Amino acid sequence: MSADDRHLHDRDFAAWALGQARALRAGRFDAIDREILANELERMVSRERSEINRRLESLTVQLLMWTVQPAVRNEIFQTAILDQRASVETLLRASPSLRAGVEAALARTYEAALDTAEQAGVPRSTFPAEPVFTLDQLIDRGFWPASIFGNKAFMF
Repeated sequence: MSADDRHLHDRDFAAWALGQARALRAGRFDAIDREILANELERMVSRERSEINRRLESLTVQLLMWTVQPAVRNEIFQTAILDQRASVETLLRASPSLRAGVEAALARTYEAALDTAEQAGVPRSTFPAEPVFTLDQLIDRGFWPASIFGNKAFMF
């Protein structure tokens, strides 16, 4: 691989990536920048994991607000929650190996959700310190927290 090809990664990532894909398909392994390609693949996985966690944080905030603000429960809000669930489910279906790491990060995701809820005007003390939703509950389209509590907003 020439030095010029290596710098292409910094100048035009798409052109570099397509060139790497063509070289792989053609079996021209001498043209592959293994280190940069490996780093890029790892970054792709990291971005996928971050995207799932970001969506789960948003979903957690939405469900927390759903539980304590019954006045905001409307079709638009419900649709937003369902859309977020579908997005997370799609991402996990595409990369099921990320599920264990995402589950392990639920406590951090919950903490971030509490921060966001607080910024929206709901004190952290309104909610338990520990996560209240499992990953399965978060992505279950039939799970609505109030349904557990007789369709009343629950207070912790």
